[in-house]
Amino acid sequence: MDDNKHFWQKTAKIYNLFTRGSRAGNETYAEIEAGIQQQLTKKMQVLELAAGPGMLSSKIAESCGSLIVTDFSEEMLALAEKRVTQPDVTFAAADATNLQYDDKAFDAVVIANALHIMPQPERAAAEIKRVLRDGGLLIAPTFTRKSMKPKFTERLMESAGFRTYSRWTHDAFLQWLAAQGFTITYSRVIAGPTFPVSFAVCRK
Repeated sequence: MDDNKHFWQKTAKIYNLFTRGSRAGNETYAEIEAGIQQQLTKKMQVLELAAGPGMLSSKIAESCGSLIVTDFSEEMLALAEKRVTQPDVTFAAADATNLQYDDKAFDAVVIANALHIMPQPERAAAEIKRVLRDGGLLIAPTFTRKSMKPKFTERLMESAGFRTYSRWTHDAFLQWLAAQGFTITYSRVIAGPTFPVSFAVCRK
């Protein structure tokens, strides 16, 4: 599958600089963290998919009972293991489109800023539905765009090897989630430094 894994392996050590390396970027991610924490409780078993170097994982771990942090890039996962030190956190290499977890194993799944860079995000959505318990939460903050027109910044990023497979606006992303069979319970747009973030919470 053309999943661009080589790019993510190669850029793992500098990924944080491009996301939280500026004041604006850090403020955006702080808003994402706060939004995620508001949805979780200490009774929840949570799965984090496409966690990257674990930029959100510590805050997720503070707010739930147990957390499994996963990414398909071993380089990203190694950085997450160094960053996240809370108890009741485990780490595993995992492909979000082909999970090895039992049906209805988790109370919540968090997948942040990843669905748009997956060649087949509907496969990830199907796997998330499978591993969520009935009534479980999908928390999916995702970079979107204000219009469908390509941006110069995006073209520049793609010239460096970054690939965007789904170019959603906020409304288009919510429609996509609904089409995957999720019920949207909350959504808002967070103003990011380069692209807006559509913060969406859904129930299975």
